[in-house]
Amino acid sequence: MPTHLAPEHADDCSRPDIDLEALEPTILHLLEAGLTSNSHHFVIPKERPVELLDLYAIFLHLQQQAGTENVLFEAFQRAFERLFYMLGEPPDFDMKEYDIDGDGSVSWAEFYSVYKRRKILVRCSIFDRLFLTFTHPETSGLANLTSALIMAFEMLSRMTGELRQRREQFSDIRDSVHTVSARVDRRLCELGSSLA
Repeated sequence: MPTHLAPEHADDCSRPDIDLEALEPTILHLLEAGLTSNSHHFVIPKERPVELLDLYAIFLHLQQQAGTENVLFEAFQRAFERLFYMLGEPPDFDMKEYDIDGDGSVSWAEFYSVYKRRKILVRCSIFDRLFLTFTHPETSGLANLTSALIMAFEMLSRMTGELRQRREQFSDIRDSVHTVSARVDRRLCELGSSLA
């Protein structure tokens, strides 16, 4: 029997209780693997779905506040109302349908069902897209290319600055050699004229 299933539900066919602590490393690994798949766009799209990892972070935060395995329904409702308000989407669904067992609390499975049923989108303005392009190279192909070009220009700038500094040092050494050479020539002339 898998270790993440509670033993009291081993024999009945109802929905098993899932120990999220045992599954947390697996869930995080799957969620992180999903993050890398969104970088296949050349340009950051105007709309992109909310990442499951973000929703899981919200759930964990609410879970820590509640101090229980499940989240209170009121906290769940407030969290999604705030999320939809920030995203500019109307919360046009009945949130009570997500409290499946009617116990006044919401589990991760019920929280996740909002993600599966609703297409929650983040809309990016042109300024958001430009900011992400210049600060996060993993977000798109253009952002990756931009980052590579910035790095190349930075390296070129450092190399030319280093060459300029070396040239100035060489000029200083050459001037010093000329000064010393002129002094030696003058001394030799003085010695030659005093001997003659």
